[in-house]
Amino acid sequence: NSLNGKEKGKAILTLVNPANDKLNTGLKKTYNFDNISSIQNDQLFTNPKMIEAAIINRQNKCIKLEDGNEWYVEIYSTPATLLICGGGHIANSLAPLAYNLNFNVWITDDRKEFANNNRFPNAERIVNDLPENALKSLPVTENTYIIIATRGHRYDLVATQAAVSTDAKYIGLVGSMRKAILVFEELLKEGVSEDRVKSIRSPVGLDLRGRSPDEIAVSIVAEMLMIREGGSGLPMTMPDNIWTKITNKTNNLLAESKIK
Repeated sequence: NSLNGKEKGKAILTLVNPANDKLNTGLKKTYNFDNISSIQNDQLFTNPKMIEAAIINRQNKCIKLEDGNEWYVEIYSTPATLLICGGGHIANSLAPLAYNLNFNVWITDDRKEFANNNRFPNAERIVNDLPENALKSLPVTENTYIIIATRGHRYDLVATQAAVSTDAKYIGLVGSMRKAILVFEELLKEGVSEDRVKSIRSPVGLDLRGRSPDEIAVSIVAEMLMIREGGSGLPMTMPDNIWTKITNKTNNLLAESKIK
């Protein structure tokens, strides 16, 4: 599978808050994605694994190391690609959402009436071929997200079989738990590793209880965004400890005003 490969890009590390005068603010280090392991040999970092993890997960973030130095990790890479296997209702709802979130969108379906420029005007690539052939011919990288939503179990299975042999870090299979179990069992029988099978997201998406194609598409793209940005997927409600401080402060102010 020579067209499958590694994502091109780099990470720039900037020292934003040095612990002492030995290093200057603004010091920069650059690491290419294909040479991340070299960071382990850099004497600048007391805990290089924290930096390495941020780069591997493609996260822009500040990291304070054990020596007190604080580094900002900034990722530079090509936009992530969403490859949808199947041009049906869910693909029709999912493609524009992903496009608006800066994913390159690729569609593959052997039926031209389902995969064409009229149905998917924002698609960068449209491949009219069987999923297993399309996945072998397309340049899938670690920065590719694959969603499998074909027209039947047989096509879902062969698409998933082809997807797990790529470098894609995200593979999602649309469908029921029962379908996922059948596909997973078949993959394990074929010798696909447990870790790789377990990494497949199926049923795909965050648990939003949606049923329509549009609702399912929102749950899928929300999960993709969570993976891309390193989020938790949890509600961003006010933490209890902060809420307690707010109410205590307000109650104290009210009590003081009554005394006056």
